[in-house]
Amino acid sequence: MSKFKIGDVVKLKSGSPSMTISEDYKNGWYKVSWFLDGIPKEYEFHEEVLQLQ
Repeated sequence: MSKFKIGDVVKLKSGSPSMTISEDYKNGWYKVSWFLDGIPKEYEFHEEVLQLQ
C-alpha cells in the first residue's frame, strides 16, 4: 500500500519547500512537483525521506 497519494502535499523530513505528489511509482518512490522562483521543478524521492505537510 502506498504511503502517499497523488495530490498530497509533502516536504522533505530535513526541510524543503512544499511539494505535491505528482506520480506514485508503486515501489516506494514518488515524483514530486513544486515551484522555485516561479519555475516548475520535479524530482523523485523515496517515501522514507518525505512527510505530509
